[in-house]
Amino acid sequence: MNEYRFHVQLGVPDVLSYYQGKARHVRTLDQNGMVLQLPLAKLQPFITPGGIHGDFLLVCDSENKFVSIDRI
Repeated sequence: MNEYRFHVQLGVPDVLSYYQGKARHVRTLDQNGMVLQLPLAKLQPFITPGGIHGDFLLVCDSENKFVSIDRI
């Protein structure tokens, strides 16, 4: 298993672009500087009226396929 810790700060306009079909992925850096790209749909459970904000832990299998994501 591979674990990646990262911070996301997306405002309402950024989240709306997902619902409008304009954005499908989020690109961010993990705590070690590695670029992560994941489907915005994976962050959908964390959407609030103010957008998506927080620190997250992404867990992937040995082939870097998505396993889980949690707010930390």
